[in-house]
Amino acid sequence: FPQSMQGHLLVGNVIGDQGILQYKISEKDSSYSGQELEPLLLSSDPNFRPVDMKMGPDGALWFIDWHNAIIGHLQHHLRDPSRDQTHGRVYRVTYESNALATPAKIADEPIDKLLDNLKSKIERDRYRTRIELGSCKTEEVVPAIKRWVENLDSKDADYEHHLLEALWITKNHNSLDRALLNRVLGSPEPRARAAATRVLSNWRDKVPDALDILKRLAGDPFPRVRLEAVRAASFFPVPEAIEVVLISTQYTSDIYMDHLRREVMRELDPIWKRA
Repeated sequence: FPQSMQGHLLVGNVIGDQGILQYKISEKDSSYSGQELEPLLLSSDPNFRPVDMKMGPDGALWFIDWHNAIIGHLQHHLRDPSRDQTHGRVYRVTYESNALATPAKIADEPIDKLLDNLKSKIERDRYRTRIELGSCKTEEVVPAIKRWVENLDSKDADYEHHLLEALWITKNHNSLDRALLNRVLGSPEPRARAAATRVLSNWRDKVPDALDILKRLAGDPFPRVRLEAVRAASFFPVPEAIEVVLISTQYTSDIYMDHLRREVMRELDPIWKRA
């Protein structure tokens, strides 16, 4: 698909307009906003049900037309005769002006080759590679990740992205690499810092000073880092966790942060009030 569409959100819609809707996603305050654009496709078939959209290894979009007269969450009986058990279609959508992508080699590839797939511009390649690496032995993947990180070119424009991919692989194997975690938490790329803050929240039992780190991150200039830090504080059943929420208030708030703070305080109020 053209560069102008990269990063857009596609939604299979079956009520009202029946087709695949398209939204341009932009960062807004501590969250995101979506701008509706021209639908990718529409159908006049009243039973058109686009589901299970996936980007294939060649860069084409594949989806299923489930094709059913019934739309609902079991208000119709499973054996309702209106349920179509026979018809359905599989569609493949391409952008003809661009060449198709060369599928990445994944199955049965050695770990070192798989790691280089994490540099791919095609998100589906990286996604499928993460799954494959997740099936490899941890004692083989973790040393390979360290070597891969050491050999990365720090002048590469995507260097921070590659470090984050490495962090995600160590997280998938539940193998804490404190140096790598610290490096991405201090990344000059704010989106990487926000993602690493989410990883820290998942590793809170492995990092003794996790709460102190979250207090620092609650004062990060990038709003989504603060959002992730406040969310992470909700998992700490200690009165000091409220400090993360309070530190985040030194910056101008927004509707997303306000909502999250209310929910986190609902969780922490009984803890600090008892203390």
